[in-house]
Amino acid sequence: MRKTAILMAVTMMACSHLVPERVDYRGEMIKFVSAIRSYARARRPDFLVIGQNGLELVSPAYLAAIDGVGQESLHFSHAIKGRATGAEHREFLYGVLGRVKAARKRVLITDYVETPEQAKESARLNQAAGFEGFAATSRELDNVPGKAGAFLYLIDPGKFPDKAAYLAALVAADHAMLIIDVSFDGSAPLSPEEVARLKKNGRPVLAYLSIGEAETYRPYWDPRWKQMPPSWLAEENPDWDGNIKVRYWQEAWQKIIFGSPEAALDKIIAAGFDGVYLDIIDAFSYFEAERASSS
Repeated sequence: MRKTAILMAVTMMACSHLVPERVDYRGEMIKFVSAIRSYARARRPDFLVIGQNGLELVSPAYLAAIDGVGQESLHFSHAIKGRATGAEHREFLYGVLGRVKAARKRVLITDYVETPEQAKESARLNQAAGFEGFAATSRELDNVPGKAGAFLYLIDPGKFPDKAAYLAALVAADHAMLIIDVSFDGSAPLSPEEVARLKKNGRPVLAYLSIGEAETYRPYWDPRWKQMPPSWLAEENPDWDGNIKVRYWQEAWQKIIFGSPEAALDKIIAAGFDGVYLDIIDAFSYFEAERASSS
């Protein structure tokens, strides 16, 4: 019976490659983000929605759906030897980010640096461009590098001995905004009282939320999906264990993200977060490449 279930799962996933759906992947991502913002704003009029990466989406429709963009590796990248990015890469991103700024949206830059000198240069370049910058010293985003800055991006609390130490480090940080995981250990969200502690001097606290990949360490994950994947589940990300691409335009996946008390966004709102930092916005590129390879 188990072999039959596994064979069915493999067959389903194989068929999805042979017959790619005729979907406007970019348009569907914009619609998804817009629905998230509309839903959240109906409950919290000042709720912020920031989309990370995926700048190819920048258009009037996308700009209307967000309050800002986050961009990784504008000046320094974890993926490039020496970490300094190339001129062509920067030129493209600066051009798009300039359009975002012109639309009066926030621009948050996460550079991955190796040295204090690179951190200083990142801060200088971001300040000159009018961007809000964060110089990360760890690809895992698991520490507090420095005590102050435009924002702190920390979504892996695993190196902290316990929740009390983690919250104390966040309270002590003087960054103007926090982007953190909704949970300390992947189970229950932080409580409204815990989130309120982090809002010193009125700074906003945003929750990280992946909408282009399912994460097997989240409460919504059903282990049975590995053998019998729902139609919205695609392939695992080879670079991140436990992260699996999703067909984000399907209603069943979107219901996991918002629309009920147990949905991810609803829990974030209930916990008192000021907004969401949406990741894997660029999932459209995976499906565009899959379609091209199947043509």
